[in-house]
Amino acid sequence: MSPNDSITGTAAGAEARAHRVSETRRPGLLVFALGIVLLVTTFALAIAAYWSARGAGSDLSYLPIAAQFAFLVVLAYTGSLIASKGIELYTAGQASDQPPHA
Repeated sequence: MSPNDSITGTAAGAEARAHRVSETRRPGLLVFALGIVLLVTTFALAIAAYWSARGAGSDLSYLPIAAQFAFLVVLAYTGSLIASKGIELYTAGQASDQPPHA
């Protein structure tokens, strides 16, 4: 074994780490993407509510303004929590990819 093997690892070890990286980070990326989709949905609903309040008409017109606002706040908070959990899972996967220190 050469001195570089202990620092950079072998080609097989690098391939195994790359495969493990994709396995451990993929759930984090998917959860993050779900949170972003929820946030985009929240903003789309907020725009629809705005146009509904201006009289342009929308499917949300049957809800009182206070209920619309409450639902949007809850959805935005939930989306941000889910996106945050995705980032946490992603970084946890990144930390598990680091080789142990001797």
